Amino acid sequence: MQNARTLWCAGALTVLSAVPILHAQQPLSRSEAIQTALGKSVLVTAVSADTLAAAARLRSAREYPNPSLTMSYSKDAPQNHFSFDVPLDLPGIRGARVRAAEAARNSARFGFLAARAAIELNVDTMYTTAQGAALRAALSHATAVDAAKLLSDTKTRRDAGDASDLDVNLAEVSAAQAANAANADSLEAIDTRLELQAAMGLRGDTVVVTLRDSLAAPSLRIAPAVADVTATPTVAAASAAVTSAQQTLIFQRRSVFGVPSIQFGADAKDPTGAEKGLLPTVGVALPIPFFNRNGGAIEAAHADVTRAKAELAIARLNAATELARAYRTQSVAESRIGRDRTIMDAATRNVSMAERAYTAGEMAIGDILETRRAQHDAQAQYVTDLVAANVASALVRVLTANGVTQ
Repeated sequence: MQNARTLWCAGALTVLSAVPILHAQQPLSRSEAIQTALGKSVLVTAVSADTLAAAARLRSAREYPNPSLTMSYSKDAPQNHFSFDVPLDLPGIRGARVRAAEAARNSARFGFLAARAAIELNVDTMYTTAQGAALRAALSHATAVDAAKLLSDTKTRRDAGDASDLDVNLAEVSAAQAANAANADSLEAIDTRLELQAAMGLRGDTVVVTLRDSLAAPSLRIAPAVADVTATPTVAAASAAVTSAQQTLIFQRRSVFGVPSIQFGADAKDPTGAEKGLLPTVGVALPIPFFNRNGGAIEAAHADVTRAKAELAIARLNAATELARAYRTQSVAESRIGRDRTIMDAATRNVSMAERAYTAGEMAIGDILETRRAQHDAQAQYVTDLVAANVASALVRVLTANGVTQ
């Protein structure tokens, strides 16, 4: 037993020493992990900047164009010329420009919500994965301890003449395999914890948080007959992008004739003295679409509309597919969890009966090793199904969240 414990402890220390772990670790719940990630994510900062830029462009679209003052001099009388040009922001062009900017702001806002939803889902999934890895590591540790105890008991029985060297060799192989599995699961538990910290914006070289929430079976959400994906964050963002592209196309089409202006001015200083005072002038400047009719901008806006519609169709298809897959995975995982519990209870009883039979000399060591292996496999499968159910439940929750009203 002492050799097996030494073997397992040495391997565990090797794994744990590879990544420094602070003693004062912060307990963290799932919701706290998500909020921390949303507060420190660089992606959220970048998308927030896009939203602010879209709001600034909307403000610019609502502003009226500035007038211009022109002053000139000529030898012909009158010699001084003053002209004040006031651009006419026609309602048709101005309305299209403002609506296009408003649609772009809404698109940026829904894109921001979609990015937040993606971060939330990613951190939620990582938290669940870290929970599963920690639970598997604990189960592997318990299995390694049991294997070490079995090896010690087998050696004691061999010394007493109740077991053979073959039994000891089988127990040693089982203890070594259990120690290796425990080391691998411990390393995976550390790696998943560090990945979670990196996703939260924390340091990724040292374990600084502990998982406060326990891994339990989520509540089952019944799949609707027809899934409505129009309000999901990604679909809402894609739909807003289509509206923005359409309004931009309308604005570009209405901008073919440019912006007309009214000119107010005056002429002064007649050296001959024939005209005295200021000579007022008034006129209208009308842009003439002679060399171009804004064709390039219109074609580009039309292409943006086509691309936005295609991206909307893809977003709807992907959301419907992911939602249906999540409902199926959740339903199957829920049913598997119930069977896993029954199997684990049966495997635990088998191990208990096998240990009593082995102690009484009524069962070979190979049989007890097999029952313990079956128990470990049942426990690992239970954890795997728990993780799958929670990941699917998180996906359903994010996809069915109303991105329009967030």
